[in-house]
Amino acid sequence: MGGSFIERYATPEEKEKIFSDLRRKMINKGYSERDADLYLMQYYKQAKQYKDDKPKWGFTWNCYFPVGMGKFYQESVKDKILETGIHKAWDGTVRYRCGGINRLVNLAKKNPEELFQYDDEFLATLNDALKNDLRADITGNYAKRKRDFINKFIDITMTLLLEDTYYRVRSKSRIKRLIDAFKDKEHLLELDEREQKHFDKWAARPDDVPD
Repeated sequence: MGGSFIERYATPEEKEKIFSDLRRKMINKGYSERDADLYLMQYYKQAKQYKDDKPKWGFTWNCYFPVGMGKFYQESVKDKILETGIHKAWDGTVRYRCGGINRLVNLAKKNPEELFQYDDEFLATLNDALKNDLRADITGNYAKRKRDFINKFIDITMTLLLEDTYYRVRSKSRIKRLIDAFKDKEHLLELDEREQKHFDKWAARPDDVPD
């Protein structure tokens, strides 16, 4: 099926409203009509990505634009809901794993690798596979923060699999299906030329903060 959800189902009037609303909001914020139009032209060039569901180079809706869905996604979804939610859930997971003993909670937060260990070979293998080489994979600006976020997400998920038979049993079947899905399509996991250049560009940048 070609075309994004918006492209398939939004009317021309609804598509136009996306940009007219942005213009109105900018003018309400005190921008001149001329500046609003200039910003909107730049925004529209990037926003044309909404027309398909291919992997994006830059967010469909510019997250640096003063108003609009890009700013909402960056600040509300990513920062407030996703990252804040993960950090809170991780704090709760640490407390759970430490039996609510404050001294152990504080110790575990300083040494999470000591807390999030698994005697079960399946869980230990999965944990290592998810966490290994994050330093090589995630480099450049804010790399430490991004690795920290991913590690916390893994810790939460692994604890769920450790404690809850329902999800642990079903995770095994899902992993098997995931492996089978790419068994004859390994080429899809290779970086294309543009992706490789992007990866190399970020890999060349030093981490902002050491682990």
